Amino acid sequence: MEVLTLEHVAGSVNETFAAALNEGEVPFVLVEARPLQHARNSQRAPFSLLFRNVSAFLFPQQTYQMRHARISRAVAMRS
Repeated sequence: MEVLTLEHVAGSVNETFAAALNEGEVPFVLVEARPLQHARNSQRAPFSLLFRNVSAFLFPQQTYQMRHARISRAVAMRS
C-alpha cells in the first residue's frame, strides 16, 4: 500500500471531503495543507491538514476516516 503524502492532497485545498460519522457522512472543506518539519528516520515527510465544517456540532477529538472523490485512499483526520 502506498503511503499518503502531502502531494496526494495538496491539490484538493478548498474541496469537500466526507468524514464517516456514525452511519452517515459529514462534509468538511480542506482549507490548508502544509508541510511540517521533517523528523529523522520517518517513512514520509510529515504534513498537516486543516479542515473546516460549518456545523454547530462540536466534533469530539478522535480520528475520522475522510473520503474524497479524486483521492483513492482514505485520509485519517484527528480533530
